[in-house]
Amino acid sequence: MDARRLGWVYPRAARGGSKAILCAALPERAGYRAVTQGMYQRVAQVPGVLATRRSGRAGLYACSLALAACSFALDVDDDQCTIDADCMVSGLGGTCSQGVCVAASASTASPCIGSECGDDGVGESGGATVCGGVVCPQADALCFHGQCASQELVAPFMCDAEQPAPTHMIPVELYVEEYVKRNRPLAGLHITACLAMDVFCDSPVTRAVDAEATGILRFQVPHGFEGYFMIESDVTMPFVMEFTKALVEPLINREVRVADYKTIEQLTAVTSAPVDLEQGIVIVEAYDCQGGPQGGVHFKAASAAALPFYLVNLLPNLEATTTVHDETSGYAVGGFFNVPPGLVLITAEVGVDGPMIDTHNAHVRSGAMTFLDVRR
Repeated sequence: MDARRLGWVYPRAARGGSKAILCAALPERAGYRAVTQGMYQRVAQVPGVLATRRSGRAGLYACSLALAACSFALDVDDDQCTIDADCMVSGLGGTCSQGVCVAASASTASPCIGSECGDDGVGESGGATVCGGVVCPQADALCFHGQCASQELVAPFMCDAEQPAPTHMIPVELYVEEYVKRNRPLAGLHITACLAMDVFCDSPVTRAVDAEATGILRFQVPHGFEGYFMIESDVTMPFVMEFTKALVEPLINREVRVADYKTIEQLTAVTSAPVDLEQGIVIVEAYDCQGGPQGGVHFKAASAAALPFYLVNLLPNLEATTTVHDETSGYAVGGFFNVPPGLVLITAEVGVDGPMIDTHNAHVRSGAMTFLDVRR
């Protein structure tokens, strides 16, 4: 059969060096790879490539005679690498061993997540946990999203994986109040549910109106809804609830605090830095696996203009560095003023520069408040 018809590539003529040949469907021997029926050659395994290492011409010529069993050739006269990073740059992956990029074995390729690191992932080294090839310094370490972390520190965010559920509609019931005035009807209160990729909400999933001025918005969205709710009224700043995870359970009796422009003016006046309300405001709250807001969480925004703050005694504080759980209100809120409109990456960490809980690409809107509900 003509190898060209199968899209295979012929190896170049030998120039005294060796070639890397990928051969298929031939039997193997320990430490060797078949290059044609009955002939073998010592090899070093790399991802997607079978590389010979200066083993002479005999094996090359043998494989050249078996072109119908080979897919491509690669010149490996020179070392493929000197350090591990060379393997990543070349696209071969793995680690550098004696000049050859060697693929990681299945036992070390994927770190264990959410459990003690053992035989199911990265193992132990002299009694210390190894995560992603790094020996963890913590005595109670485990791998948390590929990072060494204290089990006690990240335990609130080690949630069980969500199980798929049948397709159905998810009920939503929101109790909307103004942040300061509370319990007062908001004229013209209404909500629009939109898919995440529908950034201008040209094709709403659904709408709901508080026609009786109760402050309650009830509606349904499809199971697995990924997107945002736009809550508006005649007197409040537009409030965008942006979901960081697909909605798979009913969202019932959820309290939402919006703010009118007078409240925004008062709250920003107590800060020690100017706040531009023509930019966007981002509010972030991190929840544990039981749905409780967590203190001690640090937020980062991938925008130099974003001004971070955390609510302390329900007022924005520019000096705080992590969320503070308020026992009375149940809040543990942080956020950013002066966020330029557009997409900005928001990251939540356990403590400053601690293990990452999650990251989300938030769509910030000018003159609006965007709320991120960070959950594992």
